[in-house]
Amino acid sequence: MNLVEIYADSLVVAQLAEAVAPSQARVHAEGLSGSLPTVLVAAMTQKVATSNQIVIAASKEDAYYLAGDLEALVEGVNVYMFSTSYRKAYNYDPEQTDNSNVLMRGETVKALAAGERCVVVTYPEALAEKVVAPAVLGNSTLRVSRGQQMEMDVLIDKLQELGFEREDFVVEGGQFAVRGGIVDVYSFASEHPYRIEFFGDEIDSLRTFDAATQLSVKQLDSVDIVGYTESAGTTVEERRVSLLAYFASSDVAWSQSLMLTAEKLESLLADTRKAYEARMADTAHTIVGTLPQPDEMSCPANEMLRELLKMKVVEYGNSHYFSQATKVHIESEPQPSFGKQFEMLTANLKQYSEQGYRLLITVSNEQQERRLEKIFGEESDADASGSLQLSTINFQLSHGFIDHSNKVLCYTDHEIFERYHKYSVRTPNAGREAMTLKELFELQPGDYVTHIDYGVGRFSGLEKVTNNGKSQELIRLIYKGGDVLYISIHGLHKISRYVGREGEAPQMNRLGSNTWQVLKQKTKRQVKDIARDLIALYAKRRASKGFPFSPDDQMQTELEASFIYEDTPDQLKATVAVKHDMEEPVPMDRLICGDVGFGKTEVAIRAAFKACCDSKQVAVLVPSTILAFQHYNTFSERLKGMPVRVDYLNRFRTAKEKKQIYADVESGKIEIQRPWTAYH
Repeated sequence: MNLVEIYADSLVVAQLAEAVAPSQARVHAEGLSGSLPTVLVAAMTQKVATSNQIVIAASKEDAYYLAGDLEALVEGVNVYMFSTSYRKAYNYDPEQTDNSNVLMRGETVKALAAGERCVVVTYPEALAEKVVAPAVLGNSTLRVSRGQQMEMDVLIDKLQELGFEREDFVVEGGQFAVRGGIVDVYSFASEHPYRIEFFGDEIDSLRTFDAATQLSVKQLDSVDIVGYTESAGTTVEERRVSLLAYFASSDVAWSQSLMLTAEKLESLLADTRKAYEARMADTAHTIVGTLPQPDEMSCPANEMLRELLKMKVVEYGNSHYFSQATKVHIESEPQPSFGKQFEMLTANLKQYSEQGYRLLITVSNEQQERRLEKIFGEESDADASGSLQLSTINFQLSHGFIDHSNKVLCYTDHEIFERYHKYSVRTPNAGREAMTLKELFELQPGDYVTHIDYGVGRFSGLEKVTNNGKSQELIRLIYKGGDVLYISIHGLHKISRYVGREGEAPQMNRLGSNTWQVLKQKTKRQVKDIARDLIALYAKRRASKGFPFSPDDQMQTELEASFIYEDTPDQLKATVAVKHDMEEPVPMDRLICGDVGFGKTEVAIRAAFKACCDSKQVAVLVPSTILAFQHYNTFSERLKGMPVRVDYLNRFRTAKEKKQIYADVESGKIEIQRPWTAYH
């Protein structure tokens, strides 16, 4: 049984469901700690299956952590993060707007307007930005379906009426492109753009596609194309409303602090009024009668409260706006800190287990789950009382809690090990690694690029070329001698930004010359020669005998689990590979590569400690004194509390001092069986 199921059947959720049953219900949920409010929202979503819920957090950071928790907890219902677009009032420069946030806002409004059951998370700054009214949204939406009869020119005209801009390829919301019988359009309420394929005057195919790779994602029967609704309201005829206007009286609003939200909305409205006055004073850029009033742009506190009065409200923070409300009290406390002392943690868990509490620990990944199972297994073996009845849940919760009312203890692994926890919320266009069309447009004329077939040239911009009466945009590259190469957007995968020594200009290649091909062939031969030598070398090394280090013990597990950040997939992969090599009975030879700040030192610390656990000394060699001192501090901090010693040896020590240290090592005066010495 998962965490939401536990609470969905609990007395407290039954009390909350009963309290919000009447129309215009007002509820004070008191005593909530940690992520317990998020768990209750998720449980209420499952318990009360007829209403939407909106959670108004006190700040942006709180909202994103709440949304991340809800995405992990809620099943069967979409969770939408309603963020601010960062669009400044009366400033219509598109560069001031966060495009991905506009998409998220559009998705939320579209879902609510369509009657979709969902959970929305927001915060005061986002709630202050008004959205397009439902009637205007209908006029800003175009529905197309597979099999629908429609001329392509009619579709193009409607897209332009909705404010879409025609481009050669779509890379962000508000754009559309036409190629032959295909129309690509990026709606402002969709994670992926749509590809509409015509057969004559009939829509033959309708699908989403990835803007980065231009590859299809999913076939669809119909789609709603929503224009740039954030621009609505630039005239007085286009009325804008609070997001809360999209919620019904049966929906539930959760607020951490209504008073704080109201105060923030009034402050933002005051800023909007100042911007309005400044814009009105600038008569050169103002058309009389077309500028909307500040209240049309920014939501006043009284309008927000008026919309909330129609809904059911649950206040779960320390301050309450409504004095008359049904009280639901829960006795709980935040997860305590154990300072990475597993004996204290085990004793704490044992104490609550004996009192009949259900023990749960959320973990970030399977690797962390195995680490915890191993640590608690060994702790329990050392305790004659037996093992703990402990369950691990493989998802990340932002904060742990102890719920005394329901006898539920829920701890998080990142708080146990004092690791940094970053919220994770689904955002449009996240996780792309390949060079995208958008990145191409960000290239500046003069930037060096490498083409896989023609070598190093210089980017000269995009140029429209007409061929056989058809116009298309091509990538223009300049090579040595002024030679020009045009590349179709479809050949984007063959070019990349040039990467070389910083501050040094590369040698450009000449078109028509075989220099680049000769260089590639020469490089291939050299790679083959190096590979041949390496094969011979590694064959000899495999035939040699090395020291097989022991498998990880509890201290190794504790050290890795105490890393304050979550391991990246590549970092975890490198750690596993290094330890596997160390446990082999042959000499180890492995190179770990990565940019600055990608976690190479942490891999080295784990490998060094593993060697020390087998009574070995470790030398860490670095190219500079400053870097040596930095590593000394890093190793000392990470290995604090472990039975090891870190020493620092640099070139400023006298020859006599160095000689004495080496003599002490040889004579055994410096112990190598814990504590150990790492020389830098």
